[in-house]
Amino acid sequence: MKAVIMSFSLRDGGNCEGILSCVHEVLKGMADVVSFERPRITPCGGCGYRCFGEPGCPYDADDAQRMYEAVCQSELAVYIVPNYCDYPNACFFAFNERGQSFFQEHDERYDAYLRCKKLFLAVSNTEKENFERAFSYHVPPDEKPEILFLRAQQYGSRSIDGNLMEAPEAREAIARFVRKAVKFSRADTGSAPTNAT
Repeated sequence: MKAVIMSFSLRDGGNCEGILSCVHEVLKGMADVVSFERPRITPCGGCGYRCFGEPGCPYDADDAQRMYEAVCQSELAVYIVPNYCDYPNACFFAFNERGQSFFQEHDERYDAYLRCKKLFLAVSNTEKENFERAFSYHVPPDEKPEILFLRAQQYGSRSIDGNLMEAPEAREAIARFVRKAVKFSRADTGSAPTNAT
């Protein structure tokens, strides 16, 4: 199976970076993996709503288009999103906005995007509802997003310390969450294990 892992944190060496590494290790030998770390995503604006009048986006040279394409070509996508001020961070919202130009006049892309199974790893101690609402736009209307909330406090840490992955219990929670999804995804598609890249 093909999988994509996307960390939306722009912080070097923080919890999301460690989580990405953990997920990559869990998927090793089970999937061909593409990953995006500290992505460059230009927020929408300053273009006169070009995507409503003509194809493409003036910012397509950044990572957003490649990230959407990777999800559309995968069977599993893992989103790693930190909490900034009780909401998913700005990088995630910029990614969400940029879907406008990617999907505009391309229903087949949107169908492919929704077909990809998604897992959300939220590094958050507060406001679950805000994350659930934001993530719901990335799954089919009749499904609820599958979210693992990783609360640093639960593991005797502080999010700002960036050492969440030093807790074996946190790593095991991630491994269980991802393995369960891979198991069900394989059952749905009948795909066999492949080597990770």
